[in-house]
Amino acid sequence: MTPWWVEFTDGTSACCEGSNMVAARNRAAVITGKRVESVDRLPYPAVPIIWQHENEHGKCPAFCYTPKECKGCHACPKRRACDD
Repeated sequence: MTPWWVEFTDGTSACCEGSNMVAARNRAAVITGKRVESVDRLPYPAVPIIWQHENEHGKCPAFCYTPKECKGCHACPKRRACDD
């Protein structure tokens, strides 16, 4: 599952995992009951998390500490990644 940064029309935002952008958008809208304004990919999950997939190893930790800066990136854009 891929982490996505979801921004709502009320000005709030959160991370929601999904197999693609549409799946994340739909899941976030259903869970929160809010209207989604935009969805952008994140390199890693970030807090707050709306929904996160759990695999045989558990849930991936929220490594991304600056999701508003990192949204739209497939890899961490910082010189030293937050997960180091």
